[in-house]
Amino acid sequence: MNALTPNTPATEEFITASKLKERGWTHMLIKKFASLPDDYAANYMHPGGAPVRLYRVDRINAIEGSEDFRQAKAQSIKRQAAAVTGKSTKRETALNWLASLDGPKLPPAPRDELTRLAVGWYNESNAWRGDCERWWTGDESADYLAPIEVDYILHQINAYETKLQRAIAKLPQPEDLALIRGKLLTAIARSFPWLARECARRKSGSVST
Repeated sequence: MNALTPNTPATEEFITASKLKERGWTHMLIKKFASLPDDYAANYMHPGGAPVRLYRVDRINAIEGSEDFRQAKAQSIKRQAAAVTGKSTKRETALNWLASLDGPKLPPAPRDELTRLAVGWYNESNAWRGDCERWWTGDESADYLAPIEVDYILHQINAYETKLQRAIAKLPQPEDLALIRGKLLTAIARSFPWLARECARRKSGSVST
């Protein structure tokens, strides 16, 4: 027919491309064995979008029963498995490399100087967001100052953290991010001992970072 029909034909006669993929068909298999659909239906899920491709079930069953299709599908499964294994190996290598790192080398700085820089950054950041009520005035407790200083240092080494994230994968998993952040916090505690308690709290997950 190859004409845009107002309604999807009976499901026992036709199958959509998405249903083909549920049956194990890949884009390449569809292109090779069923490049032309038997009919089309209006796309009600995405009005104005491309029409839904429809394939006769008896035709698909015949293709799936052919030796050529079975061999092509088996090869496709092998390629997919190899790709998954390759990604897993690459990821494992990256994680082992990350675990072996000592973390960034942070130059120690006088406590007063670090406090001055961190407070200035904190106040400027809040002013830029229009949140002047959160300014550091000097009347707050030291426990309130430590998170500001840690946040400031993390902000300064953001490029290093981003580089590690990209080395793991395009989309690092939560445990990867925790490992990376843990190394940064360890480095901060090593260079700035008075922030060790705050770093330990963040590594334990008792506060958000």
